[in-house]
Amino acid sequence: MSSLRELTFPIYGADVVRFAVLGGIKFFVIFALTLTRDLKDTIVVTSCGAEAITTLKFFGVLPFSALFFIYYAKFSSRVPPGAKS
Repeated sequence: MSSLRELTFPIYGADVVRFAVLGGIKFFVIFALTLTRDLKDTIVVTSCGAEAITTLKFFGVLPFSALFFIYYAKFSSRVPPGAKS
């Protein structure tokens, strides 16, 4: 039975907790992304029409993603390399 576990789930000790936490975080991020994407499409199409999706992506998502990239670059340059949390 241990060889089967080693093939299917080769994580032991304290790494199991890390794996569970990171797996939970990944699950909830994917869940939130899927939920908000589906709600956005539903709300925008019913209130503004399908042609508004492209406009919102160009004038909303694109500038905010560029601003986030700039903010992240400035913040990450302040953190020294190899810094532990």
